[in-house]
Amino acid sequence: MAFVAWLAYGNSHAPSYKEVSFDDSRADSVTMDFELTKDDNETVTCAIQALNDQHAIVGWKEITIGKVPADQLSNDTSSHRVNLRTTSQAHTATVESCWSAG
Repeated sequence: MAFVAWLAYGNSHAPSYKEVSFDDSRADSVTMDFELTKDDNETVTCAIQALNDQHAIVGWKEITIGKVPADQLSNDTSSHRVNLRTTSQAHTATVESCWSAG
């Protein structure tokens, strides 16, 4: 019973993200906008990936987000823009995952 409660509590406080937009108009980079919801004092790392039209990874970047200033928050959600260099033209960009960095 305690394990189930711990599992439910832990998952409810996991960081979450929402992909907002991306710009893949350049052959050597892509820009990704996303929103991140996390506890105020939590440090989170997110992996951003760029994919070509065959769904192969052509760019990858991990970013770490710590405390966000209060004027940049909407509840516990903040907006982020990531510029990602690519090895060839990207077709899309996604947040692969986000996790608590401890």
